[in-house]
Amino acid sequence: MSNQETFVPLNSNFDWSKDTIDEPETNIFTKGSSIIEWTTSNVYVLGENGSKLPIYFELAEQNLWGVSGIWPFGTPKEDQSNGKLEGFQHCYPLTSTKTVGKPTKAERITHERFHKMWDITVDAIKCFSEYRKVPAPTYSAYATAKEEND
Repeated sequence: MSNQETFVPLNSNFDWSKDTIDEPETNIFTKGSSIIEWTTSNVYVLGENGSKLPIYFELAEQNLWGVSGIWPFGTPKEDQSNGKLEGFQHCYPLTSTKTVGKPTKAERITHERFHKMWDITVDAIKCFSEYRKVPAPTYSAYATAKEEND
């Protein structure tokens, strides 16, 4: 394992207390007369000397489909070439059609990991919303959920 990343095998326990989430960062670009904004936060594991290491999780083996390219946000269709690709996205099923009624152990572990990632995301939204570090729509959704105890 490299000291520049953290790989979490499927059969290991990950110490979720070591994750850290960067402050939200708003990105902006203009398309025509429209200004488009989106806000993200990077998630890392703290390494030696406080270094931030990307996390890679092994997931249950599945058949994938729906592979599509990712280009810089706002790249016009005609400019989406292989040389400008930033990555790929795909559809990942949590079970196979054969195991949907009774997921395998690996599928259950994968499902639990996604739920933990969701929980960490919600906790970060709560924290960042309390300090008004998120866009107004995110804060509004948070305030409504908090008011409704949801």
